[in-house]
Amino acid sequence: MLRQNNINKHTPVILKTILSGLFVVLLSCLLSVAFADDPEAGKALKLDKQAKLDVLKELEPMAIMWDGLMPEGYIPDPQVFLFNIGPDPTALTSALDSTPIVESLDGQQISIPGFAVPLDGDADMVTEFLLVPYFGACIHTPPPPANQMIHVIPKYPLLQDESWDAITVVGTLSAIGVTSEYGAASYSMTDAILIPYLEESSQ
Repeated sequence: MLRQNNINKHTPVILKTILSGLFVVLLSCLLSVAFADDPEAGKALKLDKQAKLDVLKELEPMAIMWDGLMPEGYIPDPQVFLFNIGPDPTALTSALDSTPIVESLDGQQISIPGFAVPLDGDADMVTEFLLVPYFGACIHTPPPPANQMIHVIPKYPLLQDESWDAITVVGTLSAIGVTSEYGAASYSMTDAILIPYLEESSQ
């Protein structure tokens, strides 16, 4: 009788251990399925590999060029800051407030070619950048107008050795302005996919 009581006493503990083990196995299976088509999530990924991702096939982006980010009739005026002391936060806010955007693009899936101006990352990859219409913008010349810059946080960090070339950014455009040391950007993108620049994307 005493032996039977001991078994009954430990039964909840044994069941709890078994259930915990089953939960871990089930969770592992679910995660394996979830990342089966996305094994490199969160890691730097070459542009040509991103171009083959299944998630990209699910998007239906509208291909646009930089003039499509400006309202009709708008005359571009570069942001002018004193580069030796950096942009004044007040000037950055003023640039955002005074630069018109195309409201209808807010929330739209787009693809747009451009060049990356790194904002954050390390020696191997870029985790945050400004997408600009021409090489050297914001660094060797005054920043373009705020509506000619997009603040981008890519789904997969951009490899440093590919950050010098033209790229195409695909994702959902947001009309949320962002300021940085290189100027104000009227638009932003999060979880953007980065693919090689293609001539046809600019047509």
